[in-house]
Amino acid sequence: MSRAAHRHPPSRRTRGVALLTMLLVTALVALLATTLLTQQARLLSLAGQVDRYSTRKALVLGEEARFRAELRADLAASEAVDGVMDGWRTAQERTQGPGTLYRRSRALDALINVNNLTSPAALERFGRLLSQLELDPQLASQVADWVDSDETPRAGGAEDGYYWDQTPPRRAGNTPFPTETEIPEGTRLTRTQWLRLRPFVAALPPAFERINVNLAPPEVLATLAPGLDPKQVWPLAQPSPPWPDVGAVLGSQAAFAPEEGVLATRSLFFESLILVEAFDGAFTLRSTLYRDPNTGHVKVMSRDFSQSFASWPSPSKDKER
Repeated sequence: MSRAAHRHPPSRRTRGVALLTMLLVTALVALLATTLLTQQARLLSLAGQVDRYSTRKALVLGEEARFRAELRADLAASEAVDGVMDGWRTAQERTQGPGTLYRRSRALDALINVNNLTSPAALERFGRLLSQLELDPQLASQVADWVDSDETPRAGGAEDGYYWDQTPPRRAGNTPFPTETEIPEGTRLTRTQWLRLRPFVAALPPAFERINVNLAPPEVLATLAPGLDPKQVWPLAQPSPPWPDVGAVLGSQAAFAPEEGVLATRSLFFESLILVEAFDGAFTLRSTLYRDPNTGHVKVMSRDFSQSFASWPSPSKDKER
C-alpha cells in the first residue's frame, strides 16, 4: 500500500486555523484600503482648501495690481492734482470670477503723519486735531515721545521713566509707528482713543510733512488754519473742483498761509483695502503704496493680509463674516 493511501484528511482544527488566517488577512487588507482611501480624501480636501485659498489670494492681488494701474493712469491724466472726483477713490463692489470683490482706497498723505511729530509745527497740528476730537491734548506729547529717538520726556509726555514703573515694566518705543491700523504695544493710548484718531492719522516716513488739502478730512484741514475756528474751515474741505495749486488754496483762505510749506494738491502715499468673498470664505488685503511723482511708478510699501474689512476707518458697510 502506498504512502498516499495512508494520508489522513486535514483535521477540523487545521481547517479552522486556515480559515481564521484568511479572515485576518482579508480584514487587514480592508483596513489598509480604508486607511488609504481616508488619507486620499483628506489630501484631496486639503488640496481643495489650498486651491480655494490661492484663488482668493490671487483675486485680491489682482485687484491691487488694478489699483496700481489706476494710480499710474491718474498721474498721467491729471498732472498736478488729486481730488475727490478721481476715479481711484471710487469704492468698488463687483462680481469677480467665483466670488464678490470689494475695494476701498484713500490718500494717506491727506492725513496727519504720526511719525512726524518730532517737528514742533506738526506737534501743534496734532494737538489741534486732538482738541477737535475732544481728546486729551497731552496725548500729543505722549505719542511724540513714543516715536522720537531721545529719552527726554516732553511736558505731559512719557519716556522710559514712566514705562519702567508700569506692570509689566517696559521701555518707550522710540521708533516710528509701523502702521496706523493697530496701537503699538505699550503706548499710553487706549483703544477707544486710537479708534477715534484712526480716520485722521497715517504712519508715513518720519521726514514726510505734506498734506493734500484737496482730500484732507475737515478735521485735518482745520489744523492747517490755526487762526480760525475749525467750524469756519470745515466747509472748505474736499472741494470740487479741487484746488489746482497752493496759490489757489491761499487765495481762498489766507489763514492757511502759516502752513504754506505743508500744503500740497497732489498725493504720493495711498492705501487700499480689498476684500474677496468666494468659496464660503473671505480674504482681505491692506496695501500701502507710494507713487513716484516723476515716473508714475507705484511701489508697494507694505501688505497686511490680516486686516479686518469691518474696521476700515469710516466704513460704509460691514462685509466681513
